[in-house]
Amino acid sequence: MFILHLLAASFAMGAQAQTAKRPLNVFVVDIASAAPALDAFAKESAVFEQALSPSPWCPAARATLLTGQPPEIHGLYVPSGRLPASLPTLAEKLKDAGFDTAAFVEAGAWPTTWGLERGFDVFEVGASTHAVAAWLQGRTGRRFFLYVQRPAEQGVIDQLKALGRWDDTLAALTAACGKSGREGLYEAALRVPLLLRRPPSSGERIDALVGLSDLAPTALEAAGVPAAGMEFSGRSLLPLLKNPSARWREAVFASARSRPGLVLDQRSVRTRRWKLHWYLYKDAFELYDLKNDPGEERDLSRQRPDIVKTLSFQLLRNLELNRPHAPGPDRP
Repeated sequence: MFILHLLAASFAMGAQAQTAKRPLNVFVVDIASAAPALDAFAKESAVFEQALSPSPWCPAARATLLTGQPPEIHGLYVPSGRLPASLPTLAEKLKDAGFDTAAFVEAGAWPTTWGLERGFDVFEVGASTHAVAAWLQGRTGRRFFLYVQRPAEQGVIDQLKALGRWDDTLAALTAACGKSGREGLYEAALRVPLLLRRPPSSGERIDALVGLSDLAPTALEAAGVPAAGMEFSGRSLLPLLKNPSARWREAVFASARSRPGLVLDQRSVRTRRWKLHWYLYKDAFELYDLKNDPGEERDLSRQRPDIVKTLSFQLLRNLELNRPHAPGPDRP
């Protein structure tokens, strides 16, 4: 599902010429039905051309967006999972900093037992764009964090402009996951759009490897809220807005499970050129050269054991750094 995230932060000038925090807004919307708005948004945003989801299952990816942690850490990769009490969410962090917080989502955005509603003053399922607009109208003079899924995003943007808040906004548009007819961690399931607007923005195109775990630290930095007590597997993207060619990460990782159970039995590591898949149930690796085979049709694991060795070491290291959190058994 394609979705829109608008992250907004406002900064007021103080007597000592200091910049105070601006309101932070987050919108989530299905951009498949909003191509014109996406095109307009892209003209004034930085476009990240290699953005990846950590999971082909959208609810698990949304949990990463709201916690800054991969599925192995937040544990929300089965319907019966529960967010650990020790793991704070972006909404909780911003609420503690004095932000008004609200989420307007569709049914099925994530299982209601997960606890991702923590930190939201308002959490509504199936709300209309009118409900979102009404909530925004009540935020005059307030810093806020707003997460919206699927209401017409152009209407929300128009509302922000009418209220004089759009130019106080750091806006990010992304998707929880892609769409693929193949089982596994293939590019079609993991590649997502990611656009970031921080006024003034000039429409840069950025080729760095980035992911959904980067959005929470980006939001906190833009809002001027310290990240103390909240750890991330990602990092703020704001430095890339200043220097799009800055040295960034060398690889991104993804995981999923192929059948009910507690084990994330599908994993992948992706560099700018190579993609290594590991499937426990197959007891096998798959290796693809994304430069020459972007559709991942030709497995080169036998032809390039050197690349398999290098990437499997990175995969093993990532497993060690992100020891899985056990979410509990599936419900029948």
